[in-house]
Amino acid sequence: MWLTNNDFDVKPINKDGPFVFERRVADESPYSILVLEKPIDSVQTCFVSNGEGTIDGADVTNIEVNCVTDTFTIGGTV
Repeated sequence: MWLTNNDFDVKPINKDGPFVFERRVADESPYSILVLEKPIDSVQTCFVSNGEGTIDGADVTNIEVNCVTDTFTIGGTV
């Protein structure tokens, strides 16, 4: 999966666990984390929690990305 911050800093995510973007963001600057590309060969939908805000004098460490497998029902009429 690939994440992006403010559409310019792109981060590949290859495993579960913590992540950090390479570019640092100045205090009082906005950030907006989005899923740029979902996992390859995946039937998942991914959501970002706490992904937007403004830097307030400290590192932001509460962003979460969760992916759920898309499932569908099968049925019909007899």
